Amino acid sequence: MDEPLVSIALCTYNGERFLRRQIDSLLNQTYPNLEIIICDDASGDLTKEIINSYRDDRLVKNFNTINIGYVKNFEHAISICTGKFIALCDQDDLWQPEKIQSMLDSMGNSLLIFSDSALIDENDNYLKRNISDLRKLYNCRVLHGYVWSNCVWGHAILMNRELLDLAMPVPKGAKHDIWFAFTAACMGKIKYLNKVLTFYRQHSSSETITISVPATKRNKKTKYGDYIEKLSWIKCQRDFSANNEKEFFNRLFQLYSDLSLSNRIALADLLLKNRARIFSFTYRSTLSQLNEIRKICRKVPSSDK
Repeated sequence: MDEPLVSIALCTYNGERFLRRQIDSLLNQTYPNLEIIICDDASGDLTKEIINSYRDDRLVKNFNTINIGYVKNFEHAISICTGKFIALCDQDDLWQPEKIQSMLDSMGNSLLIFSDSALIDENDNYLKRNISDLRKLYNCRVLHGYVWSNCVWGHAILMNRELLDLAMPVPKGAKHDIWFAFTAACMGKIKYLNKVLTFYRQHSSSETITISVPATKRNKKTKYGDYIEKLSWIKCQRDFSANNEKEFFNRLFQLYSDLSLSNRIALADLLLKNRARIFSFTYRSTLSQLNEIRKICRKVPSSDK
């Protein structure tokens, strides 16, 4: 077979509600040379039974004995993949049959390619929005844009195995999909394919959501928790050896790690000077950008510490 092997890394956890339809959409891909690596993160529902009900040689099944979390589970799944190219897959979406073939045809010498997605609800109804309606999607190589925003979702990614040598292991403080995109952007080898190839499901138990959904089961972080998470992310970006914007990220980390009054003023100045690049993935108005900078520079309340 001349076609290179493509691995699909599918991570599951308590996904019984939507999983069967997703697996079916993977098995119905028009691209012939696939392996589907399924890593279940110690589910407590019928997920394991659903996975084991499939008898297809393309499926490689792995079941964690303890829950390790979705980032580590994706790292584990990726480490098992043997394909030249690797696609990331969530348990609750649906893929267009031509997804893998279209992305491979357009990849060229990129390390990572990503596509557009249509948003659907829990009942497969189209929500009349695509991710491209909510973010500016293009060859997102502006590193500043990844600090407070994102244009690449894991379910939309296909990456060359060569990227793993640069990006793995995922550093503590980084989310795997954004880290892969940031790494590829640092190398100037990230590409956008302007096609809707995934139906991206929005529901309350998702790990990530793009539009508002009922939040009864979602944990709300404190302002201080958000601050620590963001500081860790900036540190990951600053410390990456291939980052060619070191001056900006060094200064950003220095100021953001100590939000004294003088540093807040200097931080506001830094963000204002780089405003176009920081918000390069968003459709924010000028007023909205200025309000966001004000929020970023506001000292974390002592009551949250």
